[in-house]
Amino acid sequence: MNFKIDCRLIIVKNKLLLLLSFFLFLRFACSYFWGWGEIINDGTGYNDYALAILNKADWLLNPNFGGNSRPPVYPLFLSLIYSIFGAENLLAVYFFQSIISIFTMYFIFKLSSAIFGEKISYLPLIWAGLYPYYNFYAGRILRETLLYFLIIYAFYCLYVFLTNNESTHMLKKAVLWKFIIALTLLVHTDARYLFYIPFISILFVINKNFRIGIKQYFIVLGLLILMLIPW
Repeated sequence: MNFKIDCRLIIVKNKLLLLLSFFLFLRFACSYFWGWGEIINDGTGYNDYALAILNKADWLLNPNFGGNSRPPVYPLFLSLIYSIFGAENLLAVYFFQSIISIFTMYFIFKLSSAIFGEKISYLPLIWAGLYPYYNFYAGRILRETLLYFLIIYAFYCLYVFLTNNESTHMLKKAVLWKFIIALTLLVHTDARYLFYIPFISILFVINKNFRIGIKQYFIVLGLLILMLIPW
């Protein structure tokens, strides 16, 4: 019995690895042949912000810094890559964004498997692999690839948090989920997202009792405010 289960897990892992490897190659190819050869449009703002961080300009404390209108996480991501592979190394950025896009696919598969089962979950996996915008943004100096990953991962962590009753595991997932949500807002702060925040309380109350649900909800709000204060 255990042997059959192990064989099945190996087959699933191999099939998943094969699909993810193919779509990773597809993203590399799209980024190399059709990615931006130079930084244009909104990418110039993110790039300038990243270069300011890299050059240790007064970007954090100066209220008149030109990049203050943009959330800081994506420029920090760019500056980290630039510090290792050289300033404005676009192919290095596209390489890592392609990998992040593959992790987005992986957690789409994990979330779908948890809810609907493994077999049907290959459909959203393949859809995510072929979805034009996932491939398009991997080859652009834009925050969308990182944002997509954080949103999908936040949904996955929320599902695990709400469906797992093991206290230690639940606490770790709760803290992680709250951090991911706050980080997502720092990648793309948009007033439209704030509209949904009050309705998050419903999920907590439904899956926990009312007192615990409301308590967790206010902890989420507190963490969001705390994470947004430095920016």
